[in-house]
Amino acid sequence: VNPEWKRRIHIRSTGSDSAILWNPWIEKTARFTDMAADGWQRMVCVETA
Repeated sequence: VNPEWKRRIHIRSTGSDSAILWNPWIEKTARFTDMAADGWQRMVCVETA
């Protein structure tokens, strides 16, 4: 539960039993033209695997 926004996020997928959770971190975020330099602190990507 996110205490600030009072919400819980549920993630579901079909066709896959696993998922990868990743973040570009500092170095890769610096190469993104559409993300702020500190954007990695507020971003997470979830992909089925």
